[in-house]
Amino acid sequence: MIQSAQSHETVGTLRAVQEGNFVRTGGKRMGPIVDLFSAEATAKQLYPEEFGEWPGSIDEVPEDERLFDRQRVADVVNGEL
Repeated sequence: MIQSAQSHETVGTLRAVQEGNFVRTGGKRMGPIVDLFSAEATAKQLYPEEFGEWPGSIDEVPEDERLFDRQRVADVVNGEL
């Protein structure tokens, strides 16, 4: 993803992209649930000393390092809360 950002006419001019500090999250059509996971992944990648190391997959984030309660979100989505 960083390569396509670097080759993009506009995005490629951003300093964060040029310096390799570009983090791709959910697309523009993604909703708030994906945003929760994206925020968690981004926080872990940018601030590992604060939020813990990024394990490479959302599925591998230790429960005590998660930034939101996945069961609570599931309960809301399922209309149980």
